[in-house]
Amino acid sequence: REYKPYETMPGEQAQVDWGHFGDIVENGRRKKLYAFVFCLSWSRISYVEFITSLNMAVFNGCLHRALNYIGGVPATILFDNAKTVVSERVGTAVRFNPELLETALAYGFTPKACWVKDPESKGKVESNVKYVKRGFYYAREFDNLADLNDQARTWLAEIANARVHGTTGCIPQERHKEERQYLKPMPSIERPLPVFETRKAT
Repeated sequence: REYKPYETMPGEQAQVDWGHFGDIVENGRRKKLYAFVFCLSWSRISYVEFITSLNMAVFNGCLHRALNYIGGVPATILFDNAKTVVSERVGTAVRFNPELLETALAYGFTPKACWVKDPESKGKVESNVKYVKRGFYYAREFDNLADLNDQARTWLAEIANARVHGTTGCIPQERHKEERQYLKPMPSIERPLPVFETRKAT
C-alpha cells in the first residue's frame, strides 16, 4: 500500500473520531471518559468535547455544537465505524445508522465511513486525538466534567487553533476564516432531533 497525503478543498470535508481518556467520577459514580474530536480537513480547525456516554443523543449534541463552533456545515463528514454511525458493513457496502442519516439530512452533509481498522484513512483527526492527549489532557487537573470542557474550550482558542500547524504551515484560526465562506449555513432546526432506541424484553 502506498501512503501519501490526501488533501481536500475548502469546505469539502470534516473528520470525526472519539478517544478514550480513562475514567472520571461524576455524581459519585465512576464512568469512562471519552473525547469527541472534530476537525475541518482543509483549515485544520478543531473542536473537542469530553463526554461520558457514546449514545446517539450525546453524539447528536456534540456534532451540533461542533458545527456551531466552526460556523457552518461541510459537504462530507468522515466517521469511524462506531455503532452510532454504521449499522452494518460488508466490504465497501455501508448501511448507516438511520438516525445518523436523519441528522445528515437535517444538517445537509453526506456521511462517509472510513475503512475498518484503518486509522490512516482519517489521519487528520487521528493525529488530533493524540494531540489532545499529549498537548492538553496529560497531567491536567480539573474539578468535574464541566470544568474540563471549559478548560478545553480555552485551550482550543488560545493554543490548539492559534498555533502554526505542522503540516499546513498556517494558523488554523486564520485559515478557517477563508474556509468558512465555503461551508453551508447552519439549518434552523426548530426542535431537537428525535433519538429512537430499541429494547428487547423476554
